[in-house]
Amino acid sequence: ARGGHPYPFVFSPDGVTRELDAQGGLLGIAKGETFDDGQVSLRPGDKVAFYSDGVELALHAEKEGATAVRRAFTDSVASPLPEMFDHLQDRLDTGLRNVDPADDVTVLGFTLEN
Repeated sequence: ARGGHPYPFVFSPDGVTRELDAQGGLLGIAKGETFDDGQVSLRPGDKVAFYSDGVELALHAEKEGATAVRRAFTDSVASPLPEMFDHLQDRLDTGLRNVDPADDVTVLGFTLEN
């Protein structure tokens, strides 16, 4: 579940980036909310990144949304995931311009190892 946040990304070693289309509302808000089960096939080397909508705000990319976040990630997609996140952190630090962001800025990811 993405909990109402933007669609997660899958970055493949061959350079293909795709969004994981997962429907559903905010977690814990509406009583009785249901969430569909889904499956996605991942290959060794795939990197999966989940992020909150606050990342878009921090990049000052409200109009571009996921496109700006995708660009921020793909600038360093050939790097290991920790380095990709460091690169994104640098971009976020520049975008935030203060220590009190307007929304939560959260990124979570994993790499499927061989």
